[in-house]
Amino acid sequence: MDMADIIHAKTGLSLADLMAMGSDARVEIIDGELVEMAAGGHVNGIIGANCIRLLGNYLEEKPIGVVMQDATTYLMFSNQRRLRDSFVPDVSFIFHENVPPDWDPTSMLHPGVPDLAIEIVSPTDNPDEVLRKRQIYLQKGTREVWILYPGAEE
Repeated sequence: MDMADIIHAKTGLSLADLMAMGSDARVEIIDGELVEMAAGGHVNGIIGANCIRLLGNYLEEKPIGVVMQDATTYLMFSNQRRLRDSFVPDVSFIFHENVPPDWDPTSMLHPGVPDLAIEIVSPTDNPDEVLRKRQIYLQKGTREVWILYPGAEE
């Protein structure tokens, strides 16, 4: 199914619509709108790998949760049938107590939100969209959102 074939409004997409795009579709749903994700490039990949390594090192000492790379789609339903928001953070973390008991770790889909979301900004990212995503993460229950700007001095 091509993204152009999916008719949607600001009410969101169904899970079936999202899954019909296939696992290689790089998309998110922001405020009910389907948004294609840009590839981050080598620098973003290195930064993401370093975040995963540092969090992983910490979790070896204190196994309080799981860290995941950008292959996990967080499903944020506005109701049981429509996805109002669905994000794929570059890196994410979930405390063990927040992992649903019936969650399949081999699935690329996770119901709910991460406890920590790390977004690595790409040159083609819309700054307003990045800030809107941060706001949605926090409204939906994410405890912390880190927005990393490659090349920024601060």
